[in-house]
Amino acid sequence: MGTGSDNKYHSVRRNAESAPAKFGYNSNSGLFGNNGNHEGIREIKTDNPIKDARELFAIIANGGWKRLKNDSGMEVYVLPDNTYITLRIHTKSGSPAVDININSNPYGSKVKTQKIHFI
Repeated sequence: MGTGSDNKYHSVRRNAESAPAKFGYNSNSGLFGNNGNHEGIREIKTDNPIKDARELFAIIANGGWKRLKNDSGMEVYVLPDNTYITLRIHTKSGSPAVDININSNPYGSKVKTQKIHFI
């Protein structure tokens, strides 16, 4: 099973709530970091954008199944709750990003669809 270190069910809510404070997850709004330049874009300021993007991706994708990994640094995992988590090392803006795409919300998770850029 994917990136998980145990065989427990992992939802995007459970994974988001386990993220360290440095990623700025707000359980009331369901968003990480701060507002970005466009709707749905979030930003996390960091001294090591690639390392921190990989770290958050590993946390959020925990328990998921790998769907894609390519040479450009993009990885896509899907969680059992049908949430897609994408790591993009190379983006148009130049900053690495973790995308959370909520396809369904059967358990009332507050986590929102968002693109989190590490700047």
